[in-house]
Amino acid sequence: MPNLVDSILSIDFDNSKYRINQLIAMNSLGESLFSRNVSFQERSKGKVEIDFKKFSNGVY
Repeated sequence: MPNLVDSILSIDFDNSKYRINQLIAMNSLGESLFSRNVSFQERSKGKVEIDFKKFSNGVY
């Protein structure tokens, strides 16, 4: 399956019962390609946007 994200990936977790602290993108081999903490402001908004333009096609 190819990377279905063209540019910006939006993650909406406003109604989540879990507290999201960190986001990690991994390839099909389990290698971490991207990792970052979720800020207090992003948690308050309930939404995170990640720019995937720099990632090549692949399975994440």
